[in-house]
This record gives sequence, structure tokens and C-alpha cells, in this order.
Amino acid sequence: MLLTWIESQVFDVLQDNGKYILKLPHTFEFTRIQRREYPRVECDLDVSIGKKVENKIEWITGRIVDISPSGARICIDQEQKPHLDLKIGQVVYISFSIMEKDIVQESEIVNIYEKQKVACYGVRFLKIKESVQRDIFEFVKRQQQQSYTVNSLDFKKSLIILIIYFLGGFSLWTYRK
Repeated sequence: MLLTWIESQVFDVLQDNGKYILKLPHTFEFTRIQRREYPRVECDLDVSIGKKVENKIEWITGRIVDISPSGARICIDQEQKPHLDLKIGQVVYISFSIMEKDIVQESEIVNIYEKQKVACYGVRFLKIKESVQRDIFEFVKRQQQQSYTVNSLDFKKSLIILIIYFLGGFSLWTYRK
């Protein structure tokens, strides 16, 4: 969860339908704060999820849709859900690859979110090796940098298109005179 921090003078406090509304002066100075211990990024990684059943591990496949050095969110098709019947508090094993490194990590299911076609499981990594946590942190950092670069390029591209549009419109206008 991302919180936004604002330091400001409160002009007025209003109450509307049991909700409080704070009147603040307009500002663009916001500080974003993540409540998590580690940063988390969206991703799309293949994953196998395993559960011990009678002294062996049974596996199903899914996708890691976000990850941090302390856990991940894994989604599977609803058809696969009955094969392992996963519940909150259960210990599972997840197997995935990042940056050409194969990782098998013991994890605990901490939440379940079901949609129409997929079931998503929030997992917390248990007894994670420091080297694995470092690798995941490096992956997260690279993903964040790549996302920032893409967003910056999109902004620059939009700005250039806007400038060209205005220059083109201006040239066209002067041409008609």
C-alpha cells in the first residue's frame, strides 16, 4: 500500500456523512511512503507452486504478478485451484527464475484473492537466504529503474508530439495567411 504524506496548514475541518474533510491549501509537494518493509514491483514471471502431500510435493503452475524481497503475489487459473486446495497459513514451495537464477523458496500463504478466472495468493517468504533476498532486491530495483525510464520516455515522446503539433499548427496557420 502506498501512502501520501502532506505537511500543510489546515484551513477548516468539515464533516459530511460521518467522514471528515480537511481543507488544505493547494500543493504539488507530496511525499509517497510505502508501508512495506521492502519495495514491491509488478512483474510477469512463470512459477511453480508446490505443496507436500503424503511425503511428496505436488506442483501446479502459475504467474508471479508482483514480487518483493519478502514475498510475492501468485495467480493461478481457477481450474488448477482444486489440485492443491491452498489455504491461508499453509506452507508451500515456489519455484521461479529471475536474472538467470533458479530459486526454490519455502513460503506461507498470507492472503487469497479470487477473481472470476484466477485465484491469487499472497505469500511471505520463510527462512529466505540472504543471497536470494539480495537477488530479488536487485531484480526489483532493475524493474523499478526500467519502469521509470519507460515512463520518462513516454513523457518525452508525448512532449515532442505536442511541440510538433503546435509547430505544425503554427506553420499551417502562417502558411494560410
